[in-house]
Amino acid sequence: MPGELIYVYATGLGLPVLNDGNKDLIQTGVQYPVGGPVTPPASFVNAIAGGKTADVISATILPGSVGLYQVLLHLNPDLPTDPYSQLTIAQDVFVSNIVTLPIVTGGGSLVTSNAAGSGVPVSEAISFSIGPPPTTASKAFVNAANPSGGNALAPGSIASLYGANLAPQIAIPDAAPTLPFTLGGVTMTMGGGSVPLFFVSPTQINFQVPLFTLNGQISTTLTVTQGASTTTITIQLKPYAPALFTTNAGGTGQASTLIAGTTSLAAPTGAFPASRPARIGEYLSIYATGLGDVSNRPSLGSASPNGPLAATLVTPVVTIGGVPAAVSFSGLAPGYVGLYQINVQVPAGAPTGPDIPIVVMIGGVPSNTATIAVDPAP
Repeated sequence: MPGELIYVYATGLGLPVLNDGNKDLIQTGVQYPVGGPVTPPASFVNAIAGGKTADVISATILPGSVGLYQVLLHLNPDLPTDPYSQLTIAQDVFVSNIVTLPIVTGGGSLVTSNAAGSGVPVSEAISFSIGPPPTTASKAFVNAANPSGGNALAPGSIASLYGANLAPQIAIPDAAPTLPFTLGGVTMTMGGGSVPLFFVSPTQINFQVPLFTLNGQISTTLTVTQGASTTTITIQLKPYAPALFTTNAGGTGQASTLIAGTTSLAAPTGAFPASRPARIGEYLSIYATGLGDVSNRPSLGSASPNGPLAATLVTPVVTIGGVPAAVSFSGLAPGYVGLYQINVQVPAGAPTGPDIPIVVMIGGVPSNTATIAVDPAP
């Protein structure tokens, strides 16, 4: 449906970004290990769905696969209903085959998207045989925005759990904006309470940590149930665990930060579709997760309201190039689940350049460092 998040599974995206953490894990004909570091392709991916640009949230090697990339897209909310809408992904001047992506206003079933084969419909049910009980570990409980940022998360966070046999099939919800508590035959509980699910697969579950008040770090249980099989691990929660979303889905490099009132990333011109540097004095919308409890809490798994806004209980400190930036809003992004938005003004004293660091600190806890492009004031 328009405005939804979808996963596209594709091959042929070329060499991944290699570093000391993953170079020994990527071998011809060998499955990329579950729990391995998030690894995007070396070349940026963009996408067109229904004739409109689809925001590429992330593109990474799928754990447990051989040569398969998982691309997370945010569909344009203004897409018209069209049972024969088309989808392509591209890198540089290279464009994939065209596949059909039916755009509807409601209904549907559990689907996954596949852009790997010519003529294969994108909305295609995929079944997996149910194998051994699900397995995972405490260290596989991570922040979806910054998977290498530790294993203690904050209430309200968008989180990922990696493992094996976590689900019998790949599944995404077919209705927005409220998330389901059962998806693809899988349920998850945290401290005994149900957890809303974004996505399930045999090797990964994306979910929202429920919103509640914490005064310090605690341990609790997380249980995954698939049919009659369950697994339970101990996880850590703390009041704040800020993490900035980045275009490589790994928590480093270019921030997923928009120039306010536009769809333009604050990045070097031409680095991404419609991107341009932010100018001194302009306003930005920084996207993050893990900023903790909010006022006007939405119901569990429901999108944040348009009004009154769900503001963070503590105002974060944001620096751009080491210079404090005035924060005009900090809270859950209206219309989204678990996604926080921080609106700031680029300060007069900020340095200029293509990769100026930004950091968010809340409750004394700093986020990962990401970058934006900044130009002088006109």
